[in-house]
Amino acid sequence: MTVAKNADVAGVQEALVAERVQRELQAQAKLSGLFRDYSELVGKGTSSLKVPRADSFAVQTRDNATPAEANPANLTFAFDEIILDQSKYVYYVIPGDVELDAKPSYELTAAERAASAHGRNMDIVRLDTLWSGAKAGAANEVDYVAGTTDIEEALLNMIQKADEQNMLDDGERFLIVRPEQRKELLGVANFVQADRYGSNISVVSGELGSLYGVRVVVTNLAGTEAAAAGGIWGDGKMILCHRESLGFAFHRQPTHDMDKAIQYGAGSMAHTWDIKYGLTALQDGDLIIRAYDVV
Repeated sequence: MTVAKNADVAGVQEALVAERVQRELQAQAKLSGLFRDYSELVGKGTSSLKVPRADSFAVQTRDNATPAEANPANLTFAFDEIILDQSKYVYYVIPGDVELDAKPSYELTAAERAASAHGRNMDIVRLDTLWSGAKAGAANEVDYVAGTTDIEEALLNMIQKADEQNMLDDGERFLIVRPEQRKELLGVANFVQADRYGSNISVVSGELGSLYGVRVVVTNLAGTEAAAAGGIWGDGKMILCHRESLGFAFHRQPTHDMDKAIQYGAGSMAHTWDIKYGLTALQDGDLIIRAYDVV
């Protein structure tokens, strides 16, 4: 018979808590599944990532009547830089008496809530980055007044802008909206709810359905940073984007540490859950279309 030592039990408990934290983080960060994750490219000492993008070749015409040496062409590369500068933490203290009396475990509940807070905060940063990172100007903006403008017409105008910006129409286009727009979208005759997709399509968290090939994701979060035009993202505003619109990478996955906090009583422990990541709008913001009341 194998008898578990206290250290073994503590290790298993820590692993279980970490697993619950990862699940809760993924559940609360509804926008995390929309965009490309470059975390596998991050190593120790990495402060930023450069994501390359290339132009294309020009097709030339050969004159067979007067043969001449071909002119070789070169690809020109540019880079989108993801700076890993988002260092976030949740810090709290669990008094010894609280954990002693709590059922279920207060420690596990607190860890799950820390993960929820991180997940929501990461989505807010994504929304701010998308909203302020879109290329400024008429090519990436559609006039939309909630309750006045027909939302179907607004979306069709956004799709037209996306097509003109060469956004791939490959099932990875997403329309991000607030709950205020849910009712309007559900009233559009061509709207297909996510539960009718079929088993061959993977649904992302918060996905409501699709309209004209654009997958609709609803979030109740609002932005916190104002763009140069359009203010702060929130009610009455929509974002049409693509999986390649935003680049994201973890530098540090959610990491837990704790220490004694005896000033709060015997058995009290201070806990911190830290993460570090970076994100940026890719392609100079060309692949982000915004809809709002353009004045």
